[in-house]
Amino acid sequence: MILKTGAVDMIGIDFYQTDLAKLPKNFSFDIIAGIVDGRNSLLEDEQVLKKFVDRMISHTKAPAIYLSNNCELEFLPEVVARRKLEILGKLKAKYNKTLNSKL
Repeated sequence: MILKTGAVDMIGIDFYQTDLAKLPKNFSFDIIAGIVDGRNSLLEDEQVLKKFVDRMISHTKAPAIYLSNNCELEFLPEVVARRKLEILGKLKAKYNKTLNSKL
C-alpha cells in the first residue's frame, strides 16, 4: 500500500466517500481534507464539520491538514458555492494554529 511506503508528501481524501474510521492512524504526510461537498447544493452545518475536523485531527495526527471541498464547485449556483467557501474560511480561521497554519 502506497500510504505505508512514505512515497507521498500529501494526499487528498474525499470524506463524503471515505470513512475516517477505516483510514490508518498516525499519518506521516499532510492531508487535503475534502469536507465540503461540491456535488450537492445543501450547505454543510459548521458545527458538524467542526466535530468532524476534531475527530480527523485526533485520528490521523497528520503533520498538516488542508481543509477543502471534495471536488469542483463549478456546477453549483454561484451563491451556494460562495457560501460553501465562506464555511471553509470560518473553519480555517478556527483551526489555523491547530492545523500547523498551512491552510
